[in-house]
Amino acid sequence: MFQFCSPQFRFGLFVTDNNKFYLHKNREQNNNLIVCYADAYDIKEDGSIVFYQTIKADKSSDERRIKIPVLSYPHGKWEACVLLDDKNDFPVFSGHFNSNVHLNKTKSIQENFSKYDDNNNEDVKQKLINDLNHIKHFNDTYTQNQQHQAIQQQYNKNIISSNTTDIHNPQEFKKQKDEWIENEIKQYVKNIDVFSVSEFLSKISEKPQSKIYKVTEGDIIWASSKLIRNKLIMSRKFSEPSIQKTLSLILPDIMKRQWDGKIAPILQTLQEREETKNVTAIDLAVWMVQNNYQ
Repeated sequence: MFQFCSPQFRFGLFVTDNNKFYLHKNREQNNNLIVCYADAYDIKEDGSIVFYQTIKADKSSDERRIKIPVLSYPHGKWEACVLLDDKNDFPVFSGHFNSNVHLNKTKSIQENFSKYDDNNNEDVKQKLINDLNHIKHFNDTYTQNQQHQAIQQQYNKNIISSNTTDIHNPQEFKKQKDEWIENEIKQYVKNIDVFSVSEFLSKISEKPQSKIYKVTEGDIIWASSKLIRNKLIMSRKFSEPSIQKTLSLILPDIMKRQWDGKIAPILQTLQEREETKNVTAIDLAVWMVQNNYQ
């Protein structure tokens, strides 16, 4: 069993609100001051502050002690931390202090921790480690969630901001839209064997860009056909054997008569025929690559 030791210090933490505030010496003059009783605090790399208290074994023969986190505030929720006296005033130090008292207290703390390190009671040690891991996991999860939310909000804000201006420039907007879809397709096909337009659309539909660009299946089909014709992705992942068999019988004559470097007229001709009415630009691009049409 372990119990908390009485904290050695009291800290004044100035938390933020929606209005700018100033640090006042008298606590009653500032409602943003929170008194925190702890043995130490630490400011993390992400800007959060964590306060620690000390626990020790509840046995006279066991002097092991260790610091555990008891309170934390994320970045942006606090402004400053000061050391308070017994009247909650600050600064505590007026320029003079007893160095011997300070050194003795530091030495005492170090000795207590060294006793903890030297003790060989593995059962007690393991229980303590398990308890601390649980507390650490809770604090780490909270911090990570705060960071993730902040990063995601900023990311979405940047995406929307960067495209707002381009919405008023149709050509630039379409260019960025096509480039984004093409990049997403190239990344997606690396990990699949058979490409499905509907599955791909479902995968990207929750991304902020997809909502901004209002991506449709038609956009994906034309972007895919362009990548296939430029040989930037493997055509076999987009090939439908039954459709390609039909095209191999019909397309050679059509291409000889109509091919002028544009696939739209060829695709229209195919879709006007009953046996190829469901052919898409992807199917046509696959056939062209496999038959060396540029």
